[in-house]
Amino acid sequence: MLVMIDGVAFWAFLGSLYLGILTYQDIRNNMRVDDRKNWFMFGVTVMLLSHFDRSIWYVFLVIGLVMLLAKFLLRFKLVGAGDISGLSWVFLGFGWIDPSYLLLFVVVFVFCTVVWQFFARLFVKLGGLFSRNSGFKLPFFGVILISFVASCVILGLYW
Repeated sequence: MLVMIDGVAFWAFLGSLYLGILTYQDIRNNMRVDDRKNWFMFGVTVMLLSHFDRSIWYVFLVIGLVMLLAKFLLRFKLVGAGDISGLSWVFLGFGWIDPSYLLLFVVVFVFCTVVWQFFARLFVKLGGLFSRNSGFKLPFFGVILISFVASCVILGLYW
């Protein structure tokens, strides 16, 4: 029996797989990732538009909001360029599927980021593992991966 996966589930599965690969690269290569995987996922995210009847103005509105988010994150250097690319296609995907899905992802993402910040500061305070002078930063793609998978599970996008 042939099982068909609809476009949203395909996006969720492929997004989880590629975020897993990017997280591995982020940890292994000292926070350097192959951005071609992010561009591939931008293409898969654009494919989502074929599954929904969205007006062109709504599509451009979501693109504009994601561009503003990217500009904000770059200006204040909150995360790296690869992280911004990853967040951009995730935000586009959830925003194009349904605005409430994007809102849920933002809530989960902010929660995971706060927890990540707590542990990052705890590791710095411990001093034995990491020191402030070493310039060590914890990879961030894991936070994006956990937020993405948790949001997809909560929303039932995998099935």
